[in-house]
Amino acid sequence: MIRIRNLSLWQGDQTILRDISLDIACGETLGLIGPSGSGKTSLARMMLGIVPRMAGWSGQIAVDGFDLLRAPARRLRSFRRHDAGMIVQALADSLNPHLTVGQHLRETGQDPHRVCLNFNIPVSLLPRLPRDLSGGEIQRVLTALALVKSPRLLLLDEPTAALDPANRDWARRRFVEGAGERAQLLISHDLKLVRQLADRIAVMRAGELAEIGPAHVLDAPRHQCVRKFMDPTPEPEFSVPPAAPRQPGNGGLVISGICHMIGREPLLRNISLQVPAGECLAVLGPSGSGKSTLAQILAGYIAQPKGRIRWQDGSRRPRIALISQHPQRAMAAHFPVSEVLAEALRLAGDGPEAARIGSLLREIGLPDTPEFRARRAADLSGGEAQRLVIARAIALRPDILVADEPTSALDPASRDQVLGLFNHLKRERGVTLVLMTHDRLAAQAVADHIGHLKDGRLHPGWPDG
Repeated sequence: MIRIRNLSLWQGDQTILRDISLDIACGETLGLIGPSGSGKTSLARMMLGIVPRMAGWSGQIAVDGFDLLRAPARRLRSFRRHDAGMIVQALADSLNPHLTVGQHLRETGQDPHRVCLNFNIPVSLLPRLPRDLSGGEIQRVLTALALVKSPRLLLLDEPTAALDPANRDWARRRFVEGAGERAQLLISHDLKLVRQLADRIAVMRAGELAEIGPAHVLDAPRHQCVRKFMDPTPEPEFSVPPAAPRQPGNGGLVISGICHMIGREPLLRNISLQVPAGECLAVLGPSGSGKSTLAQILAGYIAQPKGRIRWQDGSRRPRIALISQHPQRAMAAHFPVSEVLAEALRLAGDGPEAARIGSLLREIGLPDTPEFRARRAADLSGGEAQRLVIARAIALRPDILVADEPTSALDPASRDQVLGLFNHLKRERGVTLVLMTHDRLAAQAVADHIGHLKDGRLHPGWPDG
């Protein structure tokens, strides 16, 4: 059904895709894996006829003989509306911010309440705007919008990254249902999901297809780049400048009595916690339980008329940095990478900027090259954007680092590097870390304390199941 031949994509001197050729038959799911920034999302977007701004391209993408890259705009819009569905990685900008969930679902031509029932969406979300949804709730709405029209082509770009385990299993079952009547492209760093769904595996590296074959490619990859992508990496050395010495037990985050409402519905009820300096609290909980809202409250993005947030010793106001779950929304889209970091370094009073920018990029696993420094934030992949907001937060030299799903868009090697960096910041700089996550392995890797949100309250220990 899908036929791609000699597809290349470039922006200026940067090659994004190089001579890609592959087929996806009707009834087949192709799993596409590879490091962050290797071109996977760019390929998926081009399969909808979406070419990046000011980019050059060559080659062909055909669906049943219909050339997507050369089709008239009207024919292309009809294809996207009726024949294709996509769950995008950049959740923050995927829904119209002015339409409620109910209005989005109504545009499918079906009863919104019935769609909610069929796609595991709480009916209470129907009057909410996208800004009042968690990442997992947005992902479930996108799943409904993509599947309700029974598309012939389904593009899944990290379709479960923001979901809790229960909703992740539910989504996997929905992707299996009807798969025999459509062609599916699955992009994911979740190798377990890829093994469960994919009939064949393609591996991308630096814009090229490094390997393609049956699903057992994951068990015995031929190329070293594939093995490196799949295998955990040892914890690297870091050169984060040391903070002022801090005595054990001196300082820490204390919050008490935090409450929050969405409309008339209580989301957080009397949240109180304490995290000493140099330690980590990991907060788990299902999608929509309030983790992202709590993260924004701790970082000062949402004002709280009730409750108190303070630094334990009371001698000064702590510096707090937030790693957003939605990195594309958290950065100015037109800023180059260098300016995103330079702005944070200026706020921290750090320097010299050029040397520190290079150090931050290397520590977070991003390329320290003039070409990458000049790239706009809007042109980064999901994994690159996520690492950049982590680097920006670290550049601020925070006392408290609030990390909201900081590894959800990362490949295994990048994930290990980020978790290693978090442990380094705790040990060497005494940073207090509050980690909001669905990823139990990430929590186990860095957390000194575990809590979970349920029914608006923070409970000690792991969630059930």
